[in-house]
Amino acid sequence: MPKINFSFQGSCRADINKVTVIETGEVIDVSGFASDDLIARLDSGEFMISLGDHLYTSRKTEIEMHDFEKGD
Repeated sequence: MPKINFSFQGSCRADINKVTVIETGEVIDVSGFASDDLIARLDSGEFMISLGDHLYTSRKTEIEMHDFEKGD
């Protein structure tokens, strides 16, 4: 199977309903959170989301992939 390395950048607009709590690994419902509170917790590293979960369901996604190279 071919292995490659690449870089990407872009933006994704997504409705976030669930996050993972970094400390415990627990998945919790955040659908009732205020956006500002959720953003603060994501920025602080308390919560995480998976980019892959939101790329294909997003209302607006603009992702650019570049610098493809042979992987190790």
